[in-house]
Amino acid sequence: MDRTEYDVLGYPIMKWDLGGQSKYRKNYVEKGYFDSTDLIFYTVDIQDPDRFDESFQFLKDIIEYFRKSEQKPPYLVICLHKVDPDIINDRQIQTRVQQCEKRVQDLIDVEYAIFQTSIYDTWSLRKAFSKGILKLSPKSSLLNSIMEDFLDITRSDTLLLLDEDALIFSECSHDPESYRLLNIITPRLATMADKLSKYGKDIEVFEGKIGGWVFFKPLFIQNKTFYIVIFNKNKENINEINFALPELTEKITNTLQTFFI
Repeated sequence: MDRTEYDVLGYPIMKWDLGGQSKYRKNYVEKGYFDSTDLIFYTVDIQDPDRFDESFQFLKDIIEYFRKSEQKPPYLVICLHKVDPDIINDRQIQTRVQQCEKRVQDLIDVEYAIFQTSIYDTWSLRKAFSKGILKLSPKSSLLNSIMEDFLDITRSDTLLLLDEDALIFSECSHDPESYRLLNIITPRLATMADKLSKYGKDIEVFEGKIGGWVFFKPLFIQNKTFYIVIFNKNKENINEINFALPELTEKITNTLQTFFI
């Protein structure tokens, strides 16, 4: 068992990494290791279908523990893991993913989210981590509402807000295709922007053969760098983005100052 402390906008996050061996699992439940837990990341090895029954039984045991102890169940982030880039489109792997999603749906009656993750796709892990951590904030829905309004005002298609550590604070979209494109582009842009900033250079707007424009801009809030990434199919809307950005920055700043309060 390993314990690690994180800090997100001044909010302390305690991570407990519990070993998955069968000799430990019963002990975790019986001795109340899950007491006062706000968030659980539960990992299922998608490449090991022989252990699906065992894995989902333990998940069921955890949920039943919270019911019996009359505690509010934590938010669950289910990671269907080892969906590696080279096999993500494999028919057998996707069949297993669908089977696991169905089992989760039948098993869980508490709030949860499912992600396909892989150590060879760090963005998939960051998205899952972000979803869980930000669920702890009462201001997440407010921030998402601010982003949605900005998306409408600027007539944009997809928007992401992330910090310098690639923690995704908000994402919204009116267009599935541009959402998929931005999720491919954004992690590379963030890495590039970090390297360029050391030389006093910035990325802002560029056009590619992707059916639109990507607007990428750093925002400096609470001594941290955040990035707003926008996909817009019309270049003419960039003026509207620049006009609306100061008010958006002010709203984001006010929200993040009390994000976990």
